[in-house]
Amino acid sequence: MFLVYINELIELLDKISVKVKHFTDDVKIYVRIVNDIDSDVLQRALDSLQQWTNMWQLILSVNKCCVLNIGNPRLAVNVNIGNSALPWQQCPWHNCN
Repeated sequence: MFLVYINELIELLDKISVKVKHFTDDVKIYVRIVNDIDSDVLQRALDSLQQWTNMWQLILSVNKCCVLNIGNPRLAVNVNIGNSALPWQQCPWHNCN
């Protein structure tokens, strides 16, 4: 039954032009950010995710969420899920960009 829910979420996020990967109840949203417009796209995707979880009365574990930067550390992105700012992490591998 959960696949019906998650497929709807994937379709919703596809309309926002973000890439989505999922496995069972784990969802990864990613987008290449080169300017403020791209940051806004990511924030819209996170807002849509939160609205979707609220609509289906699902719990979103915000404490398990973060922003992972794989590239230029000067492009730090500040995004939120609800009132919670997501922590920002730099790529842990050498030469990952």
